Amino acid sequence: MINLKDFVQQIEEECQTEDNTLSFTPKTAYKDIENWSSLLALIVIVKITDCYNVILDEDDLRQCDTLKDLHALVVERSEE
Repeated sequence: MINLKDFVQQIEEECQTEDNTLSFTPKTAYKDIENWSSLLALIVIVKITDCYNVILDEDDLRQCDTLKDLHALVVERSEE
């Protein structure tokens, strides 16, 4: 099973700014972070594919509000 804490940490690392001030929790609405962009969305999609062998698209990201939601989707897809 995919550990939620590790999942959040990996996404946080991908979204981190130069000053390393971001701190994510499962309740983080990742689309509301200051540096969220379509490029960062693609980076997150690639990270999920590389780490969990789960293929997502931008529509999948749009349907999730928090990192916990995104984690649940990744877990669901990894079990298919």
